[in-house]
Amino acid sequence: MKKKLLLSAFIVFLATKHIFSQETKFSFETSEGFTLGNFNGQKGWSNWGYVDASHSQVVNTIASLGNNSVSITANAEQEENWGGIFYDVPNYPRMSISADVYMDSVGASDYDMLTLYSMDVEEYERLGGFYYNFDSTLEVGDFTSITTKSWQANKWYNLKVNVDFSTKKIEYFIDQVKVLTSTFNSQVTSIKEFDFEFDNYQSGFKVDNVKIQNLDNLDIHNVDKVQIQLYPNPTGDVLNIKGVKELDVLSVFDASGKLVYQSQSLSPIDVKSWKSGLYVVKIKTKTSEFINKFLKN
Repeated sequence: MKKKLLLSAFIVFLATKHIFSQETKFSFETSEGFTLGNFNGQKGWSNWGYVDASHSQVVNTIASLGNNSVSITANAEQEENWGGIFYDVPNYPRMSISADVYMDSVGASDYDMLTLYSMDVEEYERLGGFYYNFDSTLEVGDFTSITTKSWQANKWYNLKVNVDFSTKKIEYFIDQVKVLTSTFNSQVTSIKEFDFEFDNYQSGFKVDNVKIQNLDNLDIHNVDKVQIQLYPNPTGDVLNIKGVKELDVLSVFDASGKLVYQSQSLSPIDVKSWKSGLYVVKIKTKTSEFINKFLKN
């Protein structure tokens, strides 16, 4: 019996660690399984709008990291019609997404780089991004919170966003320097995809070194150092939480990382209607954060 309990605990630990430490990287190299040529459909990436297979290519002529990058070229027959490439986002409660981008020309296309879209409230609601105007001005943020910069062609820029669904904030970075913090709709709980897109007006762009990281990769062993109790565990009806001081927000995620419950109180949680399986509890206080887990029968 003891051996079975230890094995179960080990499996739960591995599953929890997997949920909260995953990182996805794309440098579009052959070693990652990418092939030169048509980019659409490779490793979960897709084209959209007025970008077809001949104008969306994995190339080995330019790169910010390694040998390959993705090159999106303008289609003269589709001038001023928008299109681009996109990737569906894992459902992490706090995440970082970064990429290197390279615009081919000033005075031609407008580019919307590392653009975040949600489907929770409105269809393809733009939460924010980096909008490179044809006149060399760069607008960072959403439609209400914007900071303006300038940009140059034929230069790699590293763009990064940190997204936190508990605080409803997005932090924007250019070349590792934070340039803006914005907030988004409180009803938004997920991002569907991030895009790199443009209006096909005479010039294209390159993308490389894309990273998606779950920022909740906390050390689970830290939970043992505080007197936080989840009981009964396993449970089939109600989960109680004891030992938390100065709660800020309590969040519960299923084994896929999907947010299933969030509250600012420690009231018993009714889990009767929840699916059986592993759940991860993230507890954020005024001074720290903890992660624990429980099993739903």
